[in-house]
Amino acid sequence: METVWLKIISNKANPLFWPALAVLAIISWFYRIGMSLKNSLRSKSVRTGAAVVSVGNLTVGGTGKTPTTIFLADYYLAKGKKVGVASSGYGRKNKGKICGAGRDISREDISIIGDELMEMAERLPEVYFAVSKSKTEAALRLDREYRPDIIIIDDGFQHRKLFRSVDILLIDAADDLRGESIFPLGRLREKIAAAARADLIFLTKANFINDERDFPDWLKKKFPDKPTAEFSFINDSLASGENEILLNSISGKSCYFFAGVGNFDGLCNHIKQLLPGLTGWRRFSDHCRYCKADRDRIKSDLEKYRPEYIITTYKDYTKLKDFDFGPPLYYLMLKLQLEEETKVVLDKLDSITENL
Repeated sequence: METVWLKIISNKANPLFWPALAVLAIISWFYRIGMSLKNSLRSKSVRTGAAVVSVGNLTVGGTGKTPTTIFLADYYLAKGKKVGVASSGYGRKNKGKICGAGRDISREDISIIGDELMEMAERLPEVYFAVSKSKTEAALRLDREYRPDIIIIDDGFQHRKLFRSVDILLIDAADDLRGESIFPLGRLREKIAAAARADLIFLTKANFINDERDFPDWLKKKFPDKPTAEFSFINDSLASGENEILLNSISGKSCYFFAGVGNFDGLCNHIKQLLPGLTGWRRFSDHCRYCKADRDRIKSDLEKYRPEYIITTYKDYTKLKDFDFGPPLYYLMLKLQLEEETKVVLDKLDSITENL
């Protein structure tokens, strides 16, 4: 379904899709009205005893919220702060409330906690997590049970009921959003003008930009009062269990890539540049649970391409690491790198901890 939707909104000039686009336009109008009402009714009224950092975006998936949340948690942990993360646990089957330290939550089945929370819990064993349909309720529970210094709200830009000390907006630097429509006619949750609410703007995947920097430069000019930082997503190695290998050591090997992520095309193009030996790839829906039919599609591709290495993302790896596909299954190791030491951005992140 997601693949069909993306095909429709990416081919708006094709008359064959006009009937479907007309329906999406009507739904988009109601969605926009609903978001406007939601924003007008919520004005950051609920406070916790911790400093609150919100991480969110303007689009449907694909900007790097999970790695940014991990980056921020590590940043504050390094400063000796006690950190909590509030999340809705998107993509999980079980809708019950979850609360605990990462080291404990990571022992749960992935169907219970979801792929994004599993990734964060495994990488942040000392951080406390609370999961609830209501991010406000999750934050209040963290505050009540663990008294963290910092609470990071995962995917919180549209969740305005909770007061936040810093509102961070993530925008994919390589994804020009000018002219993009509101969901479901396009990928925008809100108009770009909503960036005016942010305290900081993080331009992610800065290393995915081609020679033209038109969109990032336009964005900085449109919101000159918003401190902006550029982050590169660095992939220089692969891992599988305890085994880790450098990407340049397999540059001449045949590889196959699959993933269920929000911006598959951008990631796949990036991997093609990193691995000239990439011979096959397959896109799955975001947060794909990999049923037997999905696994059979992968097996069919493997018989066709005969790769020496199978590559996926960390969150996809956590769901499939126990399956034997023949060739070893690796995940891309991801590091966030701040392109420039943007003092005003770091000062803003540090300012909320001064009285803690």
